[in-house]
Amino acid sequence: MTYQVQVTIPYFNGLPRDCATNVLHFLHDAGPPDGAAQTALITALRNFYFHVYGGSNSIAAYADPVGCRMKLYDLSHAIPRTPILDATASFAAVIDSSTLLPPELAVVLSISGAGVPGVSMQSQRGRVYLGCQPDSASNPGSITSFPTVSSVARSNIIDAAQTLFDELATINWQWVIHSRVHGTDYPVVKGYVDDAFDIQRRRGQDPVIRTGGPF
Repeated sequence: MTYQVQVTIPYFNGLPRDCATNVLHFLHDAGPPDGAAQTALITALRNFYFHVYGGSNSIAAYADPVGCRMKLYDLSHAIPRTPILDATASFAAVIDSSTLLPPELAVVLSISGAGVPGVSMQSQRGRVYLGCQPDSASNPGSITSFPTVSSVARSNIIDAAQTLFDELATINWQWVIHSRVHGTDYPVVKGYVDDAFDIQRRRGQDPVIRTGGPF
């Protein structure tokens, strides 16, 4: 059976619409997961987010990593589904004192399967949008270049993904790409992070001030 985890990092204002959200999919290798197995999966994902934003790294000033929540769903259940586990997944992170990068910006971890004959590769690819990026994640632009995702940020995310991949193998979970079109799961075997930021407009905030003129 396929299991889905919805990860939500709220912003400082606590509004449900203001948050960074991702959905990831997994298979459990030892039958239906009991409570301990469910908790182990959440712990592995919390470690992933700590690796991305914690330690010597940081998270945007407007983010609230203490309020991070992870909801685990069994996709075999009827829609609308209720989570089989709704967990607080706080992780420690150095919060920037200020952040210039807007919430719409995300660094993308692209993941893919090994490739199955007769199945389009598009169905075997997935993306993890990592928003709440601190200013240190960006290389500044210049008169001859555009701003890019720093090599440190890219390497850190790949290291975090590798650690998650390895940890899952020790607790009988498998990271997969779930294709709703084919109703099939494709095991994740590789991933990469580009040096271009992605724009997630839905993560942007509503305007507060409008400045106009009498033209």
